[in-house]
Amino acid sequence: MVILLNGVAHTCAQTTSVATLLEELRLEQRGIAVARNSVLVPHSQYATVFLAENDELEIIQAVAGG
Repeated sequence: MVILLNGVAHTCAQTTSVATLLEELRLEQRGIAVARNSVLVPHSQYATVFLAENDELEIIQAVAGG
């Protein structure tokens, strides 16, 4: 299926959860915020929220700096 990931088309399996997507992208869950269709997904639900065709995801990674 195709989703929109940070504004870019991305292909993933039908059974992809937020947690699985982050693993595939090699992103640690710590320091990450994910919005699915403009709704923030709580960290506690990453493994149970499954993506659907045409979902729009925004992944934001916190970066420390000065």
